[in-house]
Amino acid sequence: MTPTPRRTALAVALAGLAHAGGIRVSHADPAPTETLTLEVAQDVQHESNLFRLPDGVDPFGDGRRDDLILASSARARFDRPVSLQRFVADITAIHHDYQEYDFLDFTGLNGLGRWDWAIGSRWQGSLAATQSENLRSFADNTGLTRSINTYRRASADASFWLHPDWAIGAAAITASSRYSDDASAASEYDEDSVELRGSWRAASDSSLQLVVAELRGAYPNETGPSSGDYRQRDLQLRGNWRFSGISRLSGYIGFADREHDERPERDFSGGVGKLEYDWQATPTVGVNLMARREIGAEADLVDNFVVTEAFALRPTWQATPRLALSVQVEWLQRSYGGDPGFAVVSDVSKDDDTAIGTLKLGWMASDALYLGLSWQQEQRRSALADREYDDDIVALSVRFTW
Repeated sequence: MTPTPRRTALAVALAGLAHAGGIRVSHADPAPTETLTLEVAQDVQHESNLFRLPDGVDPFGDGRRDDLILASSARARFDRPVSLQRFVADITAIHHDYQEYDFLDFTGLNGLGRWDWAIGSRWQGSLAATQSENLRSFADNTGLTRSINTYRRASADASFWLHPDWAIGAAAITASSRYSDDASAASEYDEDSVELRGSWRAASDSSLQLVVAELRGAYPNETGPSSGDYRQRDLQLRGNWRFSGISRLSGYIGFADREHDERPERDFSGGVGKLEYDWQATPTVGVNLMARREIGAEADLVDNFVVTEAFALRPTWQATPRLALSVQVEWLQRSYGGDPGFAVVSDVSKDDDTAIGTLKLGWMASDALYLGLSWQQEQRRSALADREYDDDIVALSVRFTW
C-alpha cells in the first residue's frame, strides 16, 4: 500500500503502519507553537496475507500466510521562523520487527529538511531535501525477497511577486529511487526536472498556479541493447480554492507526455491530475472526496512507471473533541505499461483493480497521548490469477508527544 516524496540532508520521517504519514509541510503551514517536538510511537499490526498471495498458495511451500509486525519509532520535528525565514527538520527512525518472517526486519530513516527563505516582500522560495526508506510492498514485488526502497529528492524554487497577488517563478528538482535487492535493480531510476510557474493568490485563501515542466529520466541498470532514457513534458494547473468556510477544492489537473528514447511501447500521453474536495457538513461531520490519475505518484511510493487511476471517499465523525471515527473506501486501477520488469507482454497482463476499505478510530487520551485502532481490508483482481489476493490488516497505534 501505500503511502511520500522523501529525502534528506538532515533527513528522515514518516512513521509507519497504522500511523504513517504526516510530515509534509509547505509555505501554507500554520506557524508552529513549539520550536522542537519529540514523539515516540509503538504500532502493532497483524496482516493476514503478508506476501499478497492468491488463495490456496502458501509462502515457501508450507509457510504461514500471516504475520505480526511491531513498529517502534522515534521522531523529532524542529520548526522555527527567524524573521522572514523558516527552518524545518522532521526526522523519524522506525524499526520494523516481523515475528514470523524476521528476515524482513529493517530500520528505516525517513524525513525532511527545508529552508523557506524570503528577501523583502517580493522574493520567496525554498530549498528542501527528503528521504524515505520503506519495505517494497509485496503487492508490487512479485517474489518473496526482502526489498528496501530508498527514495531521495532535492528541490530548489524561487518566486518573484510582481504584485501582491501575482508572481512568476521557477524550480529545479532531482530525485532517485534505489532498491536493496538485485532483482529490483531494473526498476531503479534517476530524474531531473525544471519547472516554470505563474502564481495567483486571493485574500480569501484561494490560489492558482500554472506550471510548465520538463523532466529527464533514466533507468541506469536496465539491461539489453536499448536505452532506458525517457523524457516527460507536463502542463499543470495547481490550486487551492476555498468556496466557503466549510468547503474547499485542492490539487491539480494537467497533461503529461512521456517518451522513451528506444522503447515506444512504454510511452504515455494523456490527462493527469489529483483533486480533493473537503466538505465540513456539520461541526462534527466532514467528508473528503479524492480522484486522481497519476504516473509514479507519491501515494504509490516508489514506481515511476505505474499509472494509477483512483477514487476515494472518506467521511469523518468527530464524536467528541478527543474522539474521532473515520471510514475510507478507495478503488484503484493500476497499469504497469512502462514497467521495465514486464518488458514486452500483452496489455491484458499489465492492469489490475484494487479495492481498499479502512475503518479507523482515534482517541486523544490527553494532549500528549494518542491511541489509534484500525481495520483495513484489501482485495485485488487481475487478468492474471497469480496477481490476485485478499488481505486483512488490523493495527493498534500508541503515540506520545511532548
